[in-house]
Amino acid sequence: MEQSLACKLLSLIFPNYCLGCKKAEVYLCKNCTSGLSRIAKWENNNLILYSYADPLVRRAITNMKYLNYHGLARELGYNLGELILEELPDLENKAPNWYITSVPLSKRVGFLRQHTKRLAGEVASLTNLRYQDTLRKVRHTPRQASLSKEERYLNLNGSIALKSGANVKDRSYILVDDVLTTGTTIRTCAEALMRGGANRVVGLILAH
Repeated sequence: MEQSLACKLLSLIFPNYCLGCKKAEVYLCKNCTSGLSRIAKWENNNLILYSYADPLVRRAITNMKYLNYHGLARELGYNLGELILEELPDLENKAPNWYITSVPLSKRVGFLRQHTKRLAGEVASLTNLRYQDTLRKVRHTPRQASLSKEERYLNLNGSIALKSGANVKDRSYILVDDVLTTGTTIRTCAEALMRGGANRVVGLILAH
């Protein structure tokens, strides 16, 4: 039977092949994943998995973020989970004190894009830690991409707070985000958690 126009359009928008080699029926096959620019380094209490300079890393994040590739978020989230377990191997033994959370999105895009939550959810599943939705955007902020470090700080200042009823006191958090540029967003989120009484916040970032 010939494919309907709707099916053809969906296959173009959400292709069922590897973004790298276009062969395997996954968003990133094992060969292409192993070829990504893996940096796996700590920077200012943030653990970073990949280099954003890698064209395939950028393409994967763009598709996950703006085209809502749910499967890709799961695949990349799994890789983040493996990384945090490599770097903090005793993490599972501290499960009662550690939680996974994510950088919040603006209400204007949050109902469409849930990629940070999906990344964090996969990390929680792999590490056997609980996911807690702790943070919220209290006001919409312009896009950060074109702003300087100082402008980013002013843009985000006072824009992120704890969700009503979120109990973070005496808990430690792995805070998941997709991209680290100047570190302003992740720092602002960590500060909100610490003001609420959190013991420790570690950033877990897909790319920088």
